Amino acid sequence: MPDEGFRKWLGVEYEVMEDGHAVVGMNITDEMRNLRGVVQGGVIASLIDVAMATAAAGGNYDTRLRPMATLEIKVNYLAAATGERLTGTADVV
Repeated sequence: MPDEGFRKWLGVEYEVMEDGHAVVGMNITDEMRNLRGVVQGGVIASLIDVAMATAAAGGNYDTRLRPMATLEIKVNYLAAATGERLTGTADVV
């Protein structure tokens, strides 16, 4: 099943989907930027959420090994995200 809803709107691209490891990316649109021209924190948190859920589930909707839902997420932003594309890498520890 292809992505639907929010993941589809984000334009998530799955570069690596393995059990316990995932790399996902997305192109940044103007709508994803704040008034300072940097990527909104919620967009970054969403990419992190998709990456970690994909790694933990062992795949995406049609390839996952187990169902997955995020119960809690905390993000510490170290710098503003700029550029045209973001990539998130997640590993289960």
